[in-house]
Formats: sequence, structure tokens, C-alpha cells
Amino acid sequence: CIHQFAAGITVCFVNLFYGISGSWTSPFQSLLRSNDSPVGPLTESQISWIGSVPALGAMTGALFWHNVIDKVGRKNTVLLNMVPFFVCNLILCISTSYIFLFIARFLSGIGIVGSRLTETTLTYRQYNSFSTHLTE
Repeated sequence: CIHQFAAGITVCFVNLFYGISGSWTSPFQSLLRSNDSPVGPLTESQISWIGSVPALGAMTGALFWHNVIDKVGRKNTVLLNMVPFFVCNLILCISTSYIFLFIARFLSGIGIVGSRLTETTLTYRQYNSFSTHLTE
């Protein structure tokens, strides 16, 4: 029972971090442009890169997570998926440079694709087993 509870909490946190990572740039644009920004005022080009670099991380992460899913299984991959989100948020909290924001957002892209790949597969498998029981 405790393992199911831990897995459920982990999936909830993965989805929370997925949502935060996907929308992080929008509310922080005004802060990043201001002189009060912890990384200094950023240009429109830099903010655009910070907003779009998760897509590059997702492309890279798809290759990584594909192999991890097959090697350690889907449920363990969901647990491992917390790592890039945790590191991303840690870097975002302590970053003092544009480069660190760039790296953090890249890691968020890796986490985003990992969560989508594993959860889609798990949901599909659960749905198939549920629908099989309904037709019996």
C-alpha cells in the first residue's frame, strides 16, 4: 500500500513540475527584463531562447528516456524523471547567470518529454487492461 501511495505522490509531483516547467517563462518575463532580475536585465532574444530551449531538451531527452524506459521499466522511469525536474528547479532558484537559466530550461525539456513518454505508456497499458476486463 505504501508503494502505491509513493508512486501516486511521485506522479502528482511529476505532473506539477511538468506544468510549472511548461509555463515558467510567461510570468517571469517581466522580472527577467527588469533591473531587479537576479541574472541582470535580459534582452528579448535571451528571453526567447529561455522560452524555447525546452524543445531542444525534449528532442535530446526523447532519445535518452526511450532507452531508460526499456532498461529499467516504466514505473521506475517515472521515479527517475523527478531528477531533471528537481535539478532544473534547484538551478532556477540559485542561478545568477543567463547560462544557468538556459541549462535549467534545457533540463526541464528533458523532464517534460520523460514524463509524457512514461505516463502516456502507463496510461495506455492501464486503459487496455481495464477495457479488456469490461469486455469479458
